Amino acid sequence: EEVLAAHEPIKELGLGIVAKIDLAEIRAPYLKAALIVIGFGLLIIFFGSLLFFRISSLIATQIIKGEETLAATTSELEFQKLALDEHAIVSITDVDGNITYVNDRFCAISGHTRDELIGQNHRILKSGEHDQAFYQDLWQTITSGKTWEGEIKNQKKNGDYYWVRATIVPFLDEQGTPFQYVAIRTDETERLETVTKLAESQIMISAVLENSPSAISVKGLDGLYLIVNKVWNDWFNPTHKEAVGKAVGDFFEPAHVSGIDAQDTEVLESGNAVSTETQTPHSDGTIRTSILQKFPVRDANNKIFGIGSMNTDISDRVRAEKEVTQFRTTLDHTQDCIFMFWPDPLRFFYVNQGGMTQVGYTQDELYKMAPFQIKPEFTEAEFRNMIQGLMEGPEHATTFETIHQHKNGNQVPVEI
Repeated sequence: EEVLAAHEPIKELGLGIVAKIDLAEIRAPYLKAALIVIGFGLLIIFFGSLLFFRISSLIATQIIKGEETLAATTSELEFQKLALDEHAIVSITDVDGNITYVNDRFCAISGHTRDELIGQNHRILKSGEHDQAFYQDLWQTITSGKTWEGEIKNQKKNGDYYWVRATIVPFLDEQGTPFQYVAIRTDETERLETVTKLAESQIMISAVLENSPSAISVKGLDGLYLIVNKVWNDWFNPTHKEAVGKAVGDFFEPAHVSGIDAQDTEVLESGNAVSTETQTPHSDGTIRTSILQKFPVRDANNKIFGIGSMNTDISDRVRAEKEVTQFRTTLDHTQDCIFMFWPDPLRFFYVNQGGMTQVGYTQDELYKMAPFQIKPEFTEAEFRNMIQGLMEGPEHATTFETIHQHKNGNQVPVEI
């Protein structure tokens, strides 16, 4: 039998030791080690497979979530773009300023089609309102990577003008250099027109206030002055110290303040204008007759926020009316018959008592009549011709004899 053996000679004894080697015994440790390695390998493969499938599942889940997030983000961006397009006028230009994109609102407000705008420079909308320095500042700002904001007046295709509030944002590459510009605009035409009209109205109101012969003021509900005009200052504040924010008591004596407060209360409680003739003390110490009109000042919602006052000096008029009254009284008591009339239209405006007695008409009846109607010797044309010299020529008076016809038909010879 052929076996695997090991031989070791012992020279001193002249003997040798031969040992048979058991292959199964020798292989056993290696087989055991191999089985252990194979077991560990199988375990590694098993757990590796589990780990692989777990990681794959996680990756797949993340991919699905990522796709869902991307879809949601895309949808949100679409909504944002839709909202932006509905509200704003949007355009995109390249680094040379040539238009690469415009939204529908841009086309609608400019009057140009998309094909007419793409590839063009924004100079196509230039209105001539802004100078070259304006556009240089805009261009230098965005080319340096900064956002520019401002108002621009543009011209439509049909020649009309419109204003926009623009924000131009440069998009930068990795080196910080702009590669495109996005401009977002809102139509400001109506607002600016309203502001312009409001400014013009304020100028007109200011002109009226400053040139009015009346003293005009407006107080808030707290009793402090909001507005006073020049005449008000001339009458009550001769040093023209700042009146806005001051109270009535800073300019008037306590006795007069109480009367002003009572008038203000009446206006606020009734919500209506109040007009009275009053004696107004001026800063120069005089007391003058005035028509004082007070009225509530309301806001756009019809809510009262102040009290307006217009004080008109009628002292001269009152004095003149007294003089006229005295004059008429004198004329009424004179023995002569006095008739006064307008030349055009021919109508009496004053007849004294003597004149009414002479012709038998009442004052109201005569005020509806013409002079020639009580003079049977004159037609209207003849009477007009007779007074022509007084109206246009060098004559200051004319004297003639004629007849006045009484209401009862009697005729009275008179010298006019």
